Amino acid sequence: MDIYSLTIDNGEDVFYTKGFMDVLESHLNYFRSNLNLRVIEIQPKKADIYNGDLFGYLNELNISPQYHWLVMRINNYYCNSEFGPGKKYLQIPNNGELEQIRSVYTATGNIYL
Repeated sequence: MDIYSLTIDNGEDVFYTKGFMDVLESHLNYFRSNLNLRVIEIQPKKADIYNGDLFGYLNELNISPQYHWLVMRINNYYCNSEFGPGKKYLQIPNNGELEQIRSVYTATGNIYL
């Protein structure tokens, strides 16, 4: 097996820039009130297994790494390690809408939206 086939694609670099994260942060209320949010029930056993590792849980759910930070923020976490038992649901944004914001952000030369 080729070792490169085991690597995770982290997505475009723009998702990890402070400027783009600031734009997403300014859109949190929009994402939280959006009817296109997918709601995933967290099984208690999974919350125990991934206690302190939201990103590991999101990887298991096959959610692309470039969306992890936004999922964390939509669910009112400030840190990956805040995830654990007690949380019943996770809200997952619509990737299409997130990609539209990314597209506008990159097309406008990173001018704050």
